[in-house]
Amino acid sequence: MREKDVMTSITHLHGGHPFFVSLYCTFQDPTRLYFAMTYARNGDLLQCLQRLGSFDDEVTLFYSAEIVCALDFLHRCGIIHRDLKPENILLNDNRHIMLSDFGTAKFLNPEDNFGARDRDVLPRGEESHHRSRSTFVGTAQYVSPEVLVDGDVGPSCDYWALGAIIFQMVSGMPPFRSVNDYHTFQKIQKLDYSFPEGFPELPKDLVQKFLITDPRKRLGSVEMGGVDMVRSHPYFATIDWDNLSLKTPPELKPYLPASSGEPAFHSDYQIPLIEPGLDDAALTRLMGLSLKDFVPMSAHMSSVDSNRTGEDERNRKLSIQRQAHKYHRFVDDHLILKSGLLDKKKGLFARRRMFLLTEGPHIYYVDPVNMELKGKIPFSRRLRTEAKNFRTFFVHTPNRTYYLFDPERNALDWCNAIEALRERYLDELPDEPESPCTKSGKQKR
Repeated sequence: MREKDVMTSITHLHGGHPFFVSLYCTFQDPTRLYFAMTYARNGDLLQCLQRLGSFDDEVTLFYSAEIVCALDFLHRCGIIHRDLKPENILLNDNRHIMLSDFGTAKFLNPEDNFGARDRDVLPRGEESHHRSRSTFVGTAQYVSPEVLVDGDVGPSCDYWALGAIIFQMVSGMPPFRSVNDYHTFQKIQKLDYSFPEGFPELPKDLVQKFLITDPRKRLGSVEMGGVDMVRSHPYFATIDWDNLSLKTPPELKPYLPASSGEPAFHSDYQIPLIEPGLDDAALTRLMGLSLKDFVPMSAHMSSVDSNRTGEDERNRKLSIQRQAHKYHRFVDDHLILKSGLLDKKKGLFARRRMFLLTEGPHIYYVDPVNMELKGKIPFSRRLRTEAKNFRTFFVHTPNRTYYLFDPERNALDWCNAIEALRERYLDELPDEPESPCTKSGKQKR
C-alpha cells in the first residue's frame, strides 16, 4: 500500500510532474492489487546502459539534470525515494525520464527534521517484534551509508544514489562493485571506490560531492544548501532548468569514451535488416586511415573461408583442435575459425578476453586467466560490424553493442571474418538473437 499512497500523493495531491509516472487508477482481485500507470515506451536507463555500455557527455548531463529536477519535486512533496537506480528511471515516448517504483519510498514528517529513525519498512504491528532487525531498503550498489547503519535517513540519500548513477553513466559501471551485497556494503561504508582513467573532471567533482559518507556534508542535503547548491554546480552551467522538460533529449547512440591512447568513438549506426555491416561507406571512411598502421593478420589466426570446408578436411582440423587447442572445451565441439585476445570494453573499463569465432556460427569469449567462459555474442541476421580504426571495432546486435579493441591491429580482419561467417549462415540465422548469456544463464563480463 505504500507505493499506492506515494503515487496518489505525487499524482493527485501535488498535481503530478512530467518526470514521474502518473497513477490513473487501482483495482484488485482477491490476491493482487493492480496499478494503471503511465506506459514507458522506451524502457529504462538500465536497459539503455546495458545496450550502449555508457553514455556520452551530452546524454549524461541531460539525464543527470532531469533526475535533479525530479528529486527536487519529490523532496518538496515530503517524500524520499530510497531506491533510486537506473532500473527505476523510465523513459517516456520522447525519451524524457519518469521516476518509478516507490515501494520503499518514505513520507517525511517535517517535525522530524529528516532525523526520524526509519522503522516503517516493516508491516504495521510488527515493529516492536523486529526492532533489532536491519531496516535496509534499496539496492546494494546505490544505497547510502546511513541506510546501512540504520541512521538518520533524509533526502540526501537520494543524492548519494544520483552520484552513483552519474558515475555509471559516464564510466559504464557503478562505483561500488563486489562479489556479493555484503562486500559491496563494506565498500560503501569505507567509501572504497576509484575513478577510472579518463573520467572527466566536472562530473568527477560532482560525484565526489555526492558520495560523502556524512549525509549532512553531502551536496544536496539541507545543511549544504539543498537543491540550489546542486543546480549551481559548474557541471550544470549550461542547463536551462526552467525549460528542461521542453527540450529534445539527445540521441542515445553507441559510444566508446577515449581511453588507452584511443580517441572517443561515436556511432550513428542503425541496425539494418539486410545490408552488410562492412559497407561501402565504412570502407571509404577506413581508406582515410594511414597505411603505416596496417599490420597483417597474425599467423596463428585462421581466416574464414567463404565456402563450406570439405567434410574430411573439417574433421581433420577438428580432431587436431580437440587435442591441441587449449580453448576447445569452451566451444561445444565447434571448429574454431579465428581466435585472438581482444579487450572487451564497457565505458571506461576494459577486460581482456580470448575471442573464439566458430562454425555454427558462434562468437565465444573466455577469461584467459581463470579459463572461464564469460559469454557469447549472439548471432542473428541483423548482427553487423563497424570498424572504427585498425584497432577498435564495434559489433552491433539488436539488443547490445559490443566494443572491442585489438592490440594486434587486426580489427578489419575481425570485421571481415565475422561478416563472412554471417553471410555463410545467413539462411539459417534467426532475425532476432537469443539473449547473450553464459551456460548458467547469467550475463557476465
